Amino acid sequence: MDTVLSKTFSLLRFPLIVMVVFIHIYGSTIMVNGNIVGECNATIYHLIGRVFSQNLFALAVPTFYFIAGYLFFLNQTLNKDRYFLQMKKRFKSLVIPYLFWNLWMIVFMLFYQYVGNKVGFIFAGKQIVDYSIIDFLRCFWNIGSGFYPICFQLYFLRDLILVSILSPMFYWLIKKGKFVFIILLAVLYVSNVNWHFFPGISPVFYFCLGASYRLLNWKWIDGFKSLISKASCLFIGLFPLNFFFNNYNYSLFVIIFGVIFLLNVAYYLVNRNPEGGKIENILLALSPMSFFVYCFHEPIQGLIKKVFYMLLQPSSDAMLVLLYFLCPLLTILLAIIIFKTMSRYCPKILRVINGRYIFSLAIE
Repeated sequence: MDTVLSKTFSLLRFPLIVMVVFIHIYGSTIMVNGNIVGECNATIYHLIGRVFSQNLFALAVPTFYFIAGYLFFLNQTLNKDRYFLQMKKRFKSLVIPYLFWNLWMIVFMLFYQYVGNKVGFIFAGKQIVDYSIIDFLRCFWNIGSGFYPICFQLYFLRDLILVSILSPMFYWLIKKGKFVFIILLAVLYVSNVNWHFFPGISPVFYFCLGASYRLLNWKWIDGFKSLISKASCLFIGLFPLNFFFNNYNYSLFVIIFGVIFLLNVAYYLVNRNPEGGKIENILLALSPMSFFVYCFHEPIQGLIKKVFYMLLQPSSDAMLVLLYFLCPLLTILLAIIIFKTMSRYCPKILRVINGRYIFSLAIE
């Protein structure tokens, strides 16, 4: 594997997770005991939320799918033995953590609702103690609206597990269809085609894009030397137009440019200084913690936000903006502290629940 590209992926992992955390904080109001808190004229807050959480940070998940596709076909072959070896590795690095963190969410919500009921909180929807066996099973696939597992951010892992299982089909289509197959997927993706089965078009497209980059030996992640990587700089001009067009299909088109642009920015930074500057070295040191932060941040961030809203009763734009940045940063800091503590006192448990596939320096 290209050592610069490997370091590029490692450099990006933690910033991408921070972007995911900020995606999930956006929303000026929350329901506290049946009352709406945070309702006010929040023009600046919503501008910041739209620019970052709803648009710029939307590059995070597609970039992770790209990295996943690349790493899955790192050896550029997929025979029967290789496929089952990959499935064995993904079971440890994806399936086991997926099951654990959804189970953790069930236990957390059970305890949270129990304490809340004791102090008179009002909860909307069905409570965990009233779940049927079917409800508990659905917690690991799609509980409630939106087809999310109970630990909702893990929809990414669920879909990644599915595309990994389907990898022989994608391998054959990429080898036979080459660039034409990727263009077809891109058209379906930008057209926002909604088929009624898992996985969706977005994970399939970006996983296959990353896989194609490896399998077909493409060279456009090069720090803005190739034509495609230079063309991705159009993202800088295309991105602001999101707010004029306000069109979802256009936004998806822009995200494709954004993912390529982001990968090339990171590649450029790594290639410019192979030894790494201070910031690069900090990000590389934080990289192995990415998966833990990703799984841990909800419901903890939601709880932190609710506590602040209850205590401060934010009713101004400035206060909402402050909490927009404060809650994610506190959540990430808490996750890092717990990760460090577990790595010291219970490293074996941490290794089991901390996926190593696309979230850490260990790629195999």
